[in-house]
Amino acid sequence: MGSNVLVYDLRGIRVAVVHGPFDISNATEIGSTLRRAARYRDEMIVSLRECSHIDIDGIATLLLLHRRLGEHLILVCAPQRIFETTGLQKFVRIERSIESAVRRLTQAKVAQVSAF
Repeated sequence: MGSNVLVYDLRGIRVAVVHGPFDISNATEIGSTLRRAARYRDEMIVSLRECSHIDIDGIATLLLLHRRLGEHLILVCAPQRIFETTGLQKFVRIERSIESAVRRLTQAKVAQVSAF
């Protein structure tokens, strides 16, 4: 089964949903899709809820995306042991649903505006 990435905007926030495996066989292709989706964006949500499995190549791809977006990248997924093992959750924010990720980014925007 191959992978694909569905990209759309939700309330002005770019969302990418990875379907299928995210591993050595397709990490380069998925990474290119995610980088294009993040172009000209300040924030992004990547959902792995439909991802059947992820390996270290998929993790490395997400870390590269995190390097560009920083705290403005949120992953959506069920708890996965690989994130605990690699320590990814220390660097990248993780939410359980796209809606909670959108709320978190929206609240951050409101807090920034209020600070001025």
